[in-house]
Amino acid sequence: MWKKVCAIIALSLFLSNCSPPVRSTVTSFHKINPEEITGKKISILPENIKNDETIEFSFYHDILAKKFSEKGLVVIRNPQNVDWIAFVDYKINSGEYISRNVSIPQTEQVGGGLTYHSGTVYSGGSSARYSGTSYSPPVYATTGYQNITINETVYTRNISIIIYDKEALSKKDLVALYEGHITSKGYCASLAGVFAAMSDALFQEWPGPSGGSRTIEVQWDGKC
Repeated sequence: MWKKVCAIIALSLFLSNCSPPVRSTVTSFHKINPEEITGKKISILPENIKNDETIEFSFYHDILAKKFSEKGLVVIRNPQNVDWIAFVDYKINSGEYISRNVSIPQTEQVGGGLTYHSGTVYSGGSSARYSGTSYSPPVYATTGYQNITINETVYTRNISIIIYDKEALSKKDLVALYEGHITSKGYCASLAGVFAAMSDALFQEWPGPSGGSRTIEVQWDGKC
């Protein structure tokens, strides 16, 4: 019984304290000269115009605005007074049910606790029996590992950012300056929960190499 309790406790600690990083695959194509980024004015709009006034998009907008600002761009809400316009699309699927094996430590008590004492004392040709107990703090140690199967749902999250030159766009020139696509998979069913981590992955080397994909891991607090 005690072994089962320990296994349950160990599994709970494993799942709560070992949140895996958000692993994202970033693919980008661009014609941006990194030396010409600083000072450019950019507006961030949703790909689906219906999302323009939603609280959800406002949340994503603020995360991206901070990232663009850190790269030297000036973020402006009004798209009429900018150099570039970034269109953002985002989605998460309904999830895929999978099973995976994890190895967790088995913890057992190896010392301490309540100890019983008994014996015989001899003195002057006579003897007497004694008995008693003593207590010391219990000592626990890892005595092995146990493989456990975990069933969970894995969700695929996607973010796409396409940037156009505003002047070219007004002339019906739909050739983008930048296309960035981020995909990640994990147990978090909320895109909002991992949006910041996925954005961190995208902007680590922004605008990044053109025409290539790279996998980037970003630590997060596991809250989704």
